[in-house]
Amino acid sequence: MMMLSTYSVLTENQSASVFWRIGLTRGGCVQLTLDDGVESDKELIAEILAIKYLLYQKRVFDHQIGTGKGFQLNVSKGAIKKCALGKSGKQHVLTHAKYLAGVPEMNIQVSKDDFRNVLEDPQVDVISAEDIIEETRVVETPCLGDVVVLRHAVDRYAQRITDGEPKNPWASLVKRLMHPALQRLTIPENVLTHKERKYGSTKNLELWGHSNSALKLLLINEPEKSRKLLITVFQRGNQ
Repeated sequence: MMMLSTYSVLTENQSASVFWRIGLTRGGCVQLTLDDGVESDKELIAEILAIKYLLYQKRVFDHQIGTGKGFQLNVSKGAIKKCALGKSGKQHVLTHAKYLAGVPEMNIQVSKDDFRNVLEDPQVDVISAEDIIEETRVVETPCLGDVVVLRHAVDRYAQRITDGEPKNPWASLVKRLMHPALQRLTIPENVLTHKERKYGSTKNLELWGHSNSALKLLLINEPEKSRKLLITVFQRGNQ
């Protein structure tokens, strides 16, 4: 079983250090600055956000997280486990912990072990809450490579899909991303104009789809990070 341990401490009014390790000595520290709107449970929220960053952006396991099976989190705050089980009454915390519901089989244990002194030359990542991507899931696809699926794209897919109403929009969208016949398409001028107003630049925008589907996938290519962001989906003729 792959195991990640975290331990958080508040360092300043809106900042916290979240120490992490895998195994006995491999690990580091995430120095995280919270949004000004976070007024309570700062250590707890910082640890939740840092875990999200470590699993899905830093990818400390070097492995795609699916259902969570085969992975264990040892966390320093018992409320994290409550959030994962949907038993927390703190809505302001649950807002940041939604991604935990997507890994229901992940084993979460609470540990007060302060392991900071055993870390050997820990790497420090200095980030802010804004640096943490909106959606946590990375899909390894045959045609597109690694794709980060933003929550907005899943919501738009659920709203715009016309051939049935999938019970699980996430799983349905991933199935489409995995289609072996996806190909890059020319972005229509009206879509380019609309997205240029929204994003300021369309330089890295890519449109993908396949001949048997009216559904189109709009992505931002991030070659420096070896990934693409799925930002929205739309049916042919609609934005």
